[in-house]
Amino acid sequence: MIAGFGRVGRRIGEILALAEKPYVALDSDASIVEEGRQDELPVYFGDVRKPGLLKSAGAESAEVIIVTLNDLQATEELVEALRKNYPEKIIYVRGHSLSACLELRRLGASGAVSENVEASLALAGMALSSCGMPE
Repeated sequence: MIAGFGRVGRRIGEILALAEKPYVALDSDASIVEEGRQDELPVYFGDVRKPGLLKSAGAESAEVIIVTLNDLQATEELVEALRKNYPEKIIYVRGHSLSACLELRRLGASGAVSENVEASLALAGMALSSCGMPE
């Protein structure tokens, strides 16, 4: 299950599809949902902070829940609610900074990735490699 189907969530969906792993995506932006539906993707409209939506979308049977919301407060609320309602579920989440990721882990995320830190590491690695530094 993917909570948030913007640029990051959609990319994750593409990767899962390439790996032939089924998924369901949820987003509260009607235009994102409409675009995904036009592309025949399994994305549905709704506020993922509503427990009823998560249940009806199959959160109980999801192997993993990936949270990629842009709103930090909504992300924190969702992670906390997911951990409370699905204590054994694997929850991976995107954070905007290292401090946000630490807080999300404290709230119950199984793993958190900072888009700023990851991009910085990847770009620095490419630059160092281009300068002849061995991997």
